[in-house]
Amino acid sequence: MIQFKLLCRAIAVVLLLTAGAWPAAAQISKSVGLLKGEITSDNGEHLSGIPVKILKGTENVNSTRSNSDGKFTAILQPNATYRIAIASNEYGYHEDTIVVPALSEYQEYPLHVVLTAMRDGERPALNSPVFLPKSSLIEAAATADLEKVADLMRHNSRISLAVTVYPDALVKSKKDAAQQRLVNARAAAMRSFFLGKSIAPNRINVTTGTTVPPGRFATNITETSSKKKKKQPTKTVLVPQYVEIVTHVAS
Repeated sequence: MIQFKLLCRAIAVVLLLTAGAWPAAAQISKSVGLLKGEITSDNGEHLSGIPVKILKGTENVNSTRSNSDGKFTAILQPNATYRIAIASNEYGYHEDTIVVPALSEYQEYPLHVVLTAMRDGERPALNSPVFLPKSSLIEAAATADLEKVADLMRHNSRISLAVTVYPDALVKSKKDAAQQRLVNARAAAMRSFFLGKSIAPNRINVTTGTTVPPGRFATNITETSSKKKKKQPTKTVLVPQYVEIVTHVAS
């Protein structure tokens, strides 16, 4: 009889402990994020069958595709940063970052992605001068735009580039050898930039132009007098864009 009572008590304790553990387990299972994505084209069309990768660092934790309504979902665990990478041969590459903190309850993360169709002859935006006058060094402010072009090429093998670079002034004769050296150095800098981003050489065609495009960037430049060797006050100079980029899409 004593042994039977002890056995009943032990069973009761186990049941109480188990019952107490269930709410915690249920809470943990609900403390996740749900990514609710929607993909449309730049003309508002819902895009189906678009590949989507969910990455945590370099690890691919989930791969999916948009459904017939252009929508997709994915579970996001807490305490993690995710990259949502969307790549399609028909559209430009797109990537978003979502940070999921520690969660005490279920949380939804809506994401609307607009993809731009790949069109032959597009000119990627260059929002600041790639080169300053007299310089063949790529300006830091321009690297973000150039990186976007490199990203596009890395994720879409159909894309190639036609890059044209210009000197500061029109090269008319052999007397303008300094300008010819400058434009050659600029061409080499552009070629090296994209090759350094693991872009195959046969996908980059860099040529030199002659007629410098009109200036369009207001830039503060400090000039130095050649006679007095003293720096003059900084003044605003209108700087041309010495680089033109055109993307081509293979059929």
